Amino acid sequence: MPHPASDSAPLTEDVPSCPLCASTSRSPWRSVPATWQRDATLYPIAQCGDCGHRYLFRRVPEAAVGELYEGYTEQYWSQDPGMRLLWRLQGAYRASKIIKAHPGLDSILDVGSGMPVLARRLRRRHGVACAESLDLLSPTLLQRLKAFDADAVHHNLLLEDFCEAANPYDLVTAFHCLEHSYDPSQFVKKLASLLSPRGTLILGIPHFDHPGLRIYGDTHTSFHVPYHLHFFSVDTVRGLLESAGLEIVRVETELFFSSVNSATSLLSRLGMRELSRPRPALILGFLLAWLPAAILESIFPLGGCVLIHAVLKPPTD
Repeated sequence: MPHPASDSAPLTEDVPSCPLCASTSRSPWRSVPATWQRDATLYPIAQCGDCGHRYLFRRVPEAAVGELYEGYTEQYWSQDPGMRLLWRLQGAYRASKIIKAHPGLDSILDVGSGMPVLARRLRRRHGVACAESLDLLSPTLLQRLKAFDADAVHHNLLLEDFCEAANPYDLVTAFHCLEHSYDPSQFVKKLASLLSPRGTLILGIPHFDHPGLRIYGDTHTSFHVPYHLHFFSVDTVRGLLESAGLEIVRVETELFFSSVNSATSLLSRLGMRELSRPRPALILGFLLAWLPAAILESIFPLGGCVLIHAVLKPPTD
């Protein structure tokens, strides 16, 4: 989805090794501008010579990532009814996919939830008894949360500060969080520790082996440098999950998010970047671009955003 413009964040030192396998062997993959921050600076992306993972070679301070998305959520939840509608539609789409795949679901934790649209939908519309959310929200958003969902069970902290649940969850979701993580291995291991023995983890990620990248190029919203630190493929996530004791059981296109991203990317590719920002003109521009983008995303075997379902590996004798 589109993101607010912001001043360029200061760069830290170069990343010395691959964040997944710690290899120092790497080669340049591509350099992309921070299109959505109106920043022409080119940010170099490296590809690991051993595991193939692609990652931002220079990155901003970790606090800058959290501040950007906290401000993004606060700004648009407070001021933009169009974005609130998109978030509600997205929550409804994800809830329907979850219930279809897990009809007897009793408990879920949605990590990196922003406003807990998904948890609210699952509890109110689908009768999930324990639908909780976890994200660090600003005081302003916490006040708005009370009005949005007075019955919400929301853990207002970072994942690393969350104590292991006394009752593990049947389902843990983390939609579009992994690409922001400074330590993706620890992030996934923490998620795995919250699962019940037969629980499922769903990761939503931008998919950078997507053929659409050749169409949209560096204007694709999924790059979103310097706040996206990783540019995953299914194979690199597979290795990450296996190291945390998980195995992939299903991979599918997240059609709603893929088509929204592709629509805004298409507008940007056509030079209409102002239209692809969240403002009243977004409605017209988005509607014109969404249908062809959705058709295109449905044609590819895997779209620009994918859902990866993983379960704990069975214990070995």
